[in-house]
Amino acid sequence: MINSKTKINFILVCSCILFAVFIRAYNIDYDDLWFDEISSFWVSDPEISFKESLIRHNNIEKTPYLYFAILKINFELFNYNAGVGRGLSLFFNILGIIFSVLICKTLRNNASYILSLFIFSTNIFLINYSQELRVYSLVFFLTSFYLFLFIIINKFYKNNNFNFPYFFFISLVLLLMLLSHPFCFIVFFSTSLYLLLEL
Repeated sequence: MINSKTKINFILVCSCILFAVFIRAYNIDYDDLWFDEISSFWVSDPEISFKESLIRHNNIEKTPYLYFAILKINFELFNYNAGVGRGLSLFFNILGIIFSVLICKTLRNNASYILSLFIFSTNIFLINYSQELRVYSLVFFLTSFYLFLFIIINKFYKNNNFNFPYFFFISLVLLLMLLSHPFCFIVFFSTSLYLLLEL
């Protein structure tokens, strides 16, 4: 039987997630594209080939191509307009929030994850990035996902023998993270240093 505290926590979590989605989706397509978003939109044009898209990317962008490839596929599957692109950013942003809160819950198994969820849901920078046609929400998602896997594997499997499926999966997420933005190398080197200090 579910106790009243669990019900209250469930209601609070659902309310925060719904609020996070609403505040990000509300007027998501209100502003026109600004310069950096225009470049993302132009590079990811579904009417051109991946090769032409990569050439455009190399001419004007400093970040790796992964986000633009995902954005291009998104435009091919749905529709080539700014709202669809910003919707992808919103999707990655919400996933990033979920994994960030799971990190908090894994590190400290108490109700403090609800406060973390509220902070992530109302963070003005995360709200702004969720409404931009730029790479930042993907970086947030992949970084939080990688750190969640890193903590889980380090916490629950460090005393066990080497487990290839877990190693392969976290390596794949790490590779995607590193291919999303140069900033992610800081996360990689930080976790590597942590593992070295743990030996």
